[in-house]
Amino acid sequence: MYCIMSTRVNGEMNRQDKVRGQGYGGMTGASRRTGGGRPKRAGKEMNRLARIPLMIQGQVRCMNKISLQSSYRFSSLPSLPNDIDFAELKKELDKDGVTLIDVRLPKELHENGMVPKSKNILLQALGVSILLPEEDFTDKFGFEKPDVDEPIVVMCLAGIRARTAQLAMIGAGYKNVRVYVGSYEDWLENGGPIVYPEV
Repeated sequence: MYCIMSTRVNGEMNRQDKVRGQGYGGMTGASRRTGGGRPKRAGKEMNRLARIPLMIQGQVRCMNKISLQSSYRFSSLPSLPNDIDFAELKKELDKDGVTLIDVRLPKELHENGMVPKSKNILLQALGVSILLPEEDFTDKFGFEKPDVDEPIVVMCLAGIRARTAQLAMIGAGYKNVRVYVGSYEDWLENGGPIVYPEV
């Protein structure tokens, strides 16, 4: 259907335009590009909204894939050695069957004491120190560097820093590193003997 429409510019008659009136209310081409263009934009908006479920499904599939990959990676990690308690640790120390490493600050040792026969390596320095050559390690800490298969126990004040130390040593290749549960607090609660480092 066509209709004839006249327009005036500055009060004078302009040329007559043929305008297709398919639902646009007799609007000119310029009008269709402005107000009359809403149906087209609405159509595009509808199409965009219709695509949202597909986009969401794609994101969900991607997230599920990442989750499965992450689960596979973490499930392949080796299990940690069992933790050690007061009774077992004291027995092992009495027969020199284990190297006990205390990762607390030197200030903590001087103020609160330490377990007899324990060796002090600051947690922040443990990762680098444990990779030193044997001779350099002995010169720095005053005891022989443990072998990678040697039984080692790590401790701190309550056991939190000790867990970090365990993971660091395992990452460096040590295979038998255990955490003293409760660490120094547990040692004191059980009445274990203590010593103070020499000044």
